[in-house]
Amino acid sequence: MAGNIRLPHGGNRSLKETQRMKVLLYTTAPEGIVERAKTVLQSSVSDGVIEVYQTINDLSLRLRGAKDMAIVILLVGNREDFLDLLAIRHLFRNIRIIVVVPDTEHETIAMAHRLRPRYLTYIDGNFLGLSAVVNKMCEGYAPP
Repeated sequence: MAGNIRLPHGGNRSLKETQRMKVLLYTTAPEGIVERAKTVLQSSVSDGVIEVYQTINDLSLRLRGAKDMAIVILLVGNREDFLDLLAIRHLFRNIRIIVVVPDTEHETIAMAHRLRPRYLTYIDGNFLGLSAVVNKMCEGYAPP
């Protein structure tokens, strides 16, 4: 099941699956951008599991649960969505996060930095930098 993308309510997890790299993708971006990001992530996380979340409530529940994820990618569709993320930023403590911002406005970038990401990029980019960073993060991954 290499490069497995699944929705959060996928049932029981096997032992083998729990030892794989976990990437959580939270997104409120338009579908075309999300598909482009998923394609990049599938190639970067070939032996891992990518869980996709589209609501802040589902993401919050997952973050409050088991701490078995290695990377959280926040693909934010608009500046207003940052307010929801900032409200739960305490849940990102001790988790490596990557933020993909919707624009280059000063206020947006400032909000993104308040989340303390390991990497920040823009939604209108080609995601090559995102791919390189995720690949590097995956290289040193050791299951919890």
